[in-house]
Amino acid sequence: MDKVLQRAASAHRSTSRKLKKQKAAQKRGELFINRENFTRTQRQVKAVLDSARQNRRIDWETNTLAPRRDVGKDALTFGALPMHLYRAPELPYKKERVENLIRVGDRVVVTKGRDRSKIGKVTEVDADSLTCNVKGLNIVDVIIPAWQNQKDNREKPEVTAASRGVPLEDVRLVFPLRDPKDPNKVKDVVIEALEKIPGKGVRAIKGTNVIIPWPPKGKEEILQESENDTTMENVQEGTFSPPLLYEVMPTSVIDELRNKYSRFRTRFEHHEVEKIEQKKAANERREKLMDSMLTPLQENAQIRKTSTPKRELTDQQLEQIGQIMLAGRN
Repeated sequence: MDKVLQRAASAHRSTSRKLKKQKAAQKRGELFINRENFTRTQRQVKAVLDSARQNRRIDWETNTLAPRRDVGKDALTFGALPMHLYRAPELPYKKERVENLIRVGDRVVVTKGRDRSKIGKVTEVDADSLTCNVKGLNIVDVIIPAWQNQKDNREKPEVTAASRGVPLEDVRLVFPLRDPKDPNKVKDVVIEALEKIPGKGVRAIKGTNVIIPWPPKGKEEILQESENDTTMENVQEGTFSPPLLYEVMPTSVIDELRNKYSRFRTRFEHHEVEKIEQKKAANERREKLMDSMLTPLQENAQIRKTSTPKRELTDQQLEQIGQIMLAGRN
């Protein structure tokens, strides 16, 4: 019986090692995919910027003879972003370690881009790409893909305006604080850096003890009860008591749920334990029978092996070994 339990424990250990390796391999694969997606998106953005710079130079050199690019197939989509460039890519694993202290409902000011110095409220925070959507800021035109047009029964490609995510490193929190010169006056202050106080779950201005509260969460919708709802009394009422005289379900169903022949099994029924013990006793009898069937030569070798005492080293041999060890050190 002990061997069965040891075999189950060994199976648990080997399976846990395999699962650990699989999780590590899966994590490496996800990291590789994230890096590839990030690099590919950066290349596409760079290609768009290079094309725009080249077109701007051509327009400047040709002056009034500059070609019109908002015609033909680009008449409706000129200057708009494709859908795959609208959402920022997921950052690699190392960059995800940056702690995000901006939440939905915070007021922030944009420090870079065309909406620089504008203040707005955060409507969405993406932890994977470390970006946030600010209401009314960073509005871009997005091209609706063809499959979406077919789904919505649209004949022509359309362009919609949407707020694109702003990197969290390009926004700063705006919070009203009391003026140290005039305590009765409260004014909006741009907070350069925040830090999280460990163990308290609150944020504060970095290097100070000024705590900045989290934005209030929206009120949860209160569901109204109707006649078809089940009352809480009926939900909490116990309607089943397990019997002691018979099983709650057929034995075949129980064996199917707990996998009767699993190698991870550690609990057995009485007749199964007896079967394992009988098998163990049969193996012991077989070993004794094999020992009783030894040839005279095998019996003589076994007697010599058990009767011959272990040889011990003499003082002279120990002295020679010590001299060799000292010579090797020198």
